Amino acid sequence: MRSNLLRNPVEVEVSANDSSDAQIVERCLARDQDAWRALLDKYRSLIHSIPFKYGATPEDAADIFQAVSLELFSELPKLRDPRALPAWLMQVTAHKCFQWKQAKVRRAENDLDEIENHLPPSMIVPPTLAEIEANEKEEQLREAVTRLPDRSREMIPMLFY
Repeated sequence: MRSNLLRNPVEVEVSANDSSDAQIVERCLARDQDAWRALLDKYRSLIHSIPFKYGATPEDAADIFQAVSLELFSELPKLRDPRALPAWLMQVTAHKCFQWKQAKVRRAENDLDEIENHLPPSMIVPPTLAEIEANEKEEQLREAVTRLPDRSREMIPMLFY
């Protein structure tokens, strides 16, 4: 049996996908530890690929994977259609990455504020006109996105991040 799987790698993928998400989810909901391992192994690459697009380190990607796994564990009973699982995982992972990126920016800004608080006033450089304009454009874009319908707003991280 094993030699058959090694001869035709396409069959391996089809076989893995035939072990449908519905069956794996059902087993997970029945608290089958092997099913949880199978589910996480099946989507590990997908979940890990997204943080790297956000510039995450391997350690940060592992933290994000863990956060997504925890959310999957708590939210799986609410999943209506197991076929939607990959899209749900991508959305949750993108959301976790966005939160990670925002926290990283906040930490960097706090570090910068801390440094600036200890600098003499003669060393503080005011922002350039181009930086001010870029910040204003970003703020306008953020405001425009918040006014989009929910469905459209949910698509933005999936399409661009």
